[in-house]
Amino acid sequence: MGLRGAGARSRKVAKRNPQPRPRPLPWKKKGLLRVERVIAFLEFLPITKGILAGTKMKLLPGQRRFVEAIYGRLSKDGRRKIRIAIKSEPRGGGKTGLIAGLCLAHLLGPETEPRAECYSAAFNKLQAALIFAEMKSIIEAVPEFEARCNIQRYGKVIEVMEGDGAGGIYESLSADDRRAHGLSPSFWAFDEFAQAPNSDLLDSLRTAMGKRSESLGIIISTQASNDLHPLSQLIDDAALGEDPSMYLQLAAAP
Repeated sequence: MGLRGAGARSRKVAKRNPQPRPRPLPWKKKGLLRVERVIAFLEFLPITKGILAGTKMKLLPGQRRFVEAIYGRLSKDGRRKIRIAIKSEPRGGGKTGLIAGLCLAHLLGPETEPRAECYSAAFNKLQAALIFAEMKSIIEAVPEFEARCNIQRYGKVIEVMEGDGAGGIYESLSADDRRAHGLSPSFWAFDEFAQAPNSDLLDSLRTAMGKRSESLGIIISTQASNDLHPLSQLIDDAALGEDPSMYLQLAAAP
């Protein structure tokens, strides 16, 4: 299979797909602030399933505040202050689409960097595959993205072959495959961390963040069932407000 990998699209099919006609992309408009570029990118992405399929993503008020807090808090040299962000809320808040969109922003959009490494993590392979499936559907619906990417369905891998971010890679990870060692993540997101039996995968991702100057990790999950779960402890630590590199957005009953 070589570079393309098992499950990748045939090269013959890929060559028949014409290059998309150039069009203005909203996040490349001059004069935008960093956070404005990210929001413009997210709201350019198509919704690919459900009753809103065929429309553009529209950030909910809580999602917009979350994105603004992460990408709008910058140091004097323009770097993000937030390195770990936690969004804990009940089910049905559109978290899968948000994670997929942010991951694509770091892989193909305004937050990409040379040879970016982006990961979505979950407690098992089935949950981890949900983010990959969402990203795959979005890429295939956007000609500018599809022309640049090699998607390996079997391995749940997406490679950026040309254009901005060439050499970048996305991969889904699960707590049961123990593959986080040796990574150099520019972005990672842990989906439903409350369901993970331990923090081994999360710890591996967090300790690898020092290899990048602006590595960002996001945890989006419902709350854990007990106060001793690592997620509960992370929420407690973030709620203290003592670490300026952490941001918490918590939606819960009193």
